[in-house]
Formats: sequence, structure tokens, C-alpha cells
Amino acid sequence: MGQYSLQSPALTVIARLSIHHTDFNDILVAGLRRNFRKCCQNIVAVALETPSELAALACAAFRDLVWEDQSYAAREMGADLKYESVELGHLAYEIFLFRKNKAYKKLAKKPKDIVGAKQDYAQSLTNLSVALSRIGRNVEAVGCAKEALEVLQPLVKNNIDDTFQAIYASVLGNYSTRLNAVGRNEEALSFVQQAVAIHKRLADKDSGRFEPGYATSLNNYANRLSDTGQSAEALGFAQQAVTIYKQLADKDPGSFEPGYATSLSNYANSLGEIGQYAEAQDFAQQAVAIRKRLAEKNPDRFEPDYADSLNNYANSLGEIGQYAEAQSVAQQALAIHKRLVEKNPDRFEPDYAMSLNNYAIRLSEAGQYAEAQGSAQQAAAIYERLAVKTPARYEFDAYNSYFNVRFLHWLEEIQPVNGGWAEPLPPLPSEIAAHQQAELRFYAAVLQACLAVSPKQRREGVQQALTVWQALAPAQQNPALEYYLCAWGWLNHHEPTALTEPAGAELWRRFYQQRQGRLPHWLHTVAERLNFTWPDEAA
Repeated sequence: MGQYSLQSPALTVIARLSIHHTDFNDILVAGLRRNFRKCCQNIVAVALETPSELAALACAAFRDLVWEDQSYAAREMGADLKYESVELGHLAYEIFLFRKNKAYKKLAKKPKDIVGAKQDYAQSLTNLSVALSRIGRNVEAVGCAKEALEVLQPLVKNNIDDTFQAIYASVLGNYSTRLNAVGRNEEALSFVQQAVAIHKRLADKDSGRFEPGYATSLNNYANRLSDTGQSAEALGFAQQAVTIYKQLADKDPGSFEPGYATSLSNYANSLGEIGQYAEAQDFAQQAVAIRKRLAEKNPDRFEPDYADSLNNYANSLGEIGQYAEAQSVAQQALAIHKRLVEKNPDRFEPDYAMSLNNYAIRLSEAGQYAEAQGSAQQAAAIYERLAVKTPARYEFDAYNSYFNVRFLHWLEEIQPVNGGWAEPLPPLPSEIAAHQQAELRFYAAVLQACLAVSPKQRREGVQQALTVWQALAPAQQNPALEYYLCAWGWLNHHEPTALTEPAGAELWRRFYQQRQGRLPHWLHTVAERLNFTWPDEAA
């Protein structure tokens, strides 16, 4: 504590100078480099307390240190950089890159404990992959995670030690997460499935030691199932994770409340994906309450999760017809993500785009189409940039955002401008996964029906939408239900004899009751523009 009191004032001065006198940066970096051993433990605290360029200056200073000083700083600072940090993301990358290189040097010397050295190297690669993902370098993160797995795989058959097996399962789970971040969802599912099997076996032997890892694997497995359109299967695994984390958090909230909040949020998402919106709203609200409390204590670490929970909660509120409340909550999430993206765009641009799209939905529910279109256009621009860098991960989002913008433009305009409604939709990019292409073909058919300039074109678009709908998985149908109801509502009003399946009336009845008769404003606009009326609850 005494050392901290001596060092922190000087670091605070450096932090403030870095904002107001950028021409001093070279001098400040040189000062940090000379005193890095003395102040490295305090850099993290001061960087978090004083928003500035201190972390960036520390990165530059660390890169210029001699090996021995880098080793000392990496050892002393590693624990403080374990968790995600907006301010410290790039500094964490530098530290974990050094630790990976150090572990590799040790392994290259072929020590007697070669298995232990390989475990250390694999763990350093895993930590580096996480650090890379936290600054948005997802493709590089996949490479590190894959190398970690390749280091350990030859040792698996001959090593039944529980600790080794737990490390191997964690490496499998991490590789799955990194694959998911670049859109390789089917591969991601197969690796996390292996991790779950190992963690379950370990937890059955020693629950006190291995249950946290098992719960994490269950959460990840549920997410990967959802990502591949298997939401019904995901629900049970998400529920198991909630049960385990609740027990852990009751015993040790300081250690396990963050994980409990994550499991609650995942379970809420799974419930929403299968249409159980009232139940989803309850679990989403619980996650918000925990993450709000955590973010108030440690905003740098927990604000990103808090914003995600707010978006999930806004979605669940919208699904039960509480539109004003949903818009207010979504606006809070957007404000947080805007602040985060200004600090670390590589890491938070996808989250900011998601918040912009979510807020556009909430605005459209209130009939604020111009504002909704502006928000959706910002999201589309971000996703378009991201899709250039990582098409497998973001082409779907980019194309879906394009649909949102076109649809909101149609809702806002009374008459087509310069033939804009008739502008053909671009073809689907080949990078989009097959199950996602079907979802986008459905949205395209609904949009074409709305944009149609002749009754024949409209009928064809509606019938195409209803045909594609039948082929969608339940996880894809639920978020698209309102658009399905637009197609069904038009055909039910204008050509009821052309309806070939009876499910539409029941889906409408449940949708209407779930929202207690309160429809999103944009559904009324669609009905008005396409010249049909919505049935009453007794349809």
C-alpha cells in the first residue's frame, strides 16, 4: 500500500498529460520505461481510475523493455489483466504475447517435464487467443487456439490425470468459442461437445473442483446449439448451467455471480428462441439486476455484459408488448455500447451495431420510422465493413441489416421515390451458411411482397415467403414471426382459400394474446399499406 501511494500520483500526472499534451508522449513513454518495474502493478489501477492514454503509453514502454524487465512485469501484471477490460485490452495482448513467447522458449529447451512445459505453452496460447479476441482480432485468435489444441492432442491418450484433462477440455472449449467468432459454427459445435463430455466426467468424480468448468461448458454448448439452429436442444443444457451456477453463487457470490448472470442471460435467450417470452423476460430481468450491481462496482469489467443483458431484456419486453419500456432499456444499452466503441472500436463495433439494430426495432414498434432508419443505417454501415474483414462471421448480419434499412424506408415513405421500391435485392453472398440463407430468403420474399408494384408480384412474394417459412427451423421462425404474420395476414384477407396450412390462425392468436392485444405500430402500418386488416383475437 505504501508503494502504491508513492507511485500512483506520478502515474496520474502522466495519465492526465497524455490527454492534454500529446506532444509529450515520447517523453512519457521513456519515463515509464525507466521505472516500469517500480510502477507496473499500479498502471492497471491508475489506467482504470483515470481515463487517458496511459494504457497505450504503457504498451509502448513495455515493448521497449529488456527481456528481464518484461518477464518481471508480465509476472506481476498477469493476474490483473485476467478479465476483459476496455481500457487495458491492448496492454493485456502485449503481456500475454510475451508470456506465450516465454513459454515457447522454455518448451524449445526440451525440459525434463516436457508434458508440463507443453501444458504451460498451450495455456499461454489460449490466454493469448482470448486477449486477441478482446481487441477484435478474431482470425488470429483462432490460429492461437488451434495451436494450443494441437500441442495437447498427442498427449491425451496417455494422460488420464484430472488436471490435464480439465486443461484439455478448457482448450477445446476456447477453440470452439474462437471458431464461433468467425462464423464456423458447425465446427465450433463439435469441439465444445467434446469439452462438455470431459467436464461432465470430471464433475461426476469431484463436483466441488470441476463443477464450475462443467457449467461453463454447458453454457457454451447451449450457445453453439442455438447458433446452429437447435434451440430446443439448447434449452436443457442452458437450464442445467443455471442450476449449477445458482448453487455456486449462493455459496460464493464474489466468485460466481458473473457466471450466474451469464447463465441466466443464456437461458433467457434460449427460452425466447422457442417462443416462451414471458419466462424469458423473468430470467433476463434477473440477469440485468446482477450485472447492474456488478457494473456499478467495476464498470470497466462488467459494463459490456450489462449492456448485453439490457438488450436481451429489451427484446423480452418487446415480445410481451411492453414497447415503451423496451425502448427505454434498449436506449440504455445503446448508450453504453456507444461509449465502449469509442474506446475500443475493434472489440465493440459488432456489439454497437447489434445495439443500433435493436434500438431501430424498438423505435419501429413505436412508429418512429425515420429515427429507426437512421439507427439501422448506422448498423448496416458497420456490418458492411466487418463483413469485408470476416465474411463468414458478418455477411449474414450485413445482409440482414440491408433488409432492415429497405423495409424501414418502405414503412416511412408514402410513395416510392425514383423507383426505389422496385430496386432489385442483391443476391445472397456464398459465405452465408445454408441454414442462414434460408432465413434471409424468407425476409427477402416478405420485403419483395411489400415493395411489389402489382397484385401479381405481391401474391408471388407472399406465397414464396410462406413456402420458405415452412422449411425454417423453429429457432429461425420465432424471431421472424411478425414478418410471417404479415404474409399470412395479407393472404388471409385477400385470398383465404389459398392458405394451404392452418397454423397461421393459431400463431396469430398466440401472438395477439401474448402482447395483450398491443401490436407493434409497424404491423398496423403494414396492414394499412397493403390494404388488409388484422383479425381480432378470436381469429
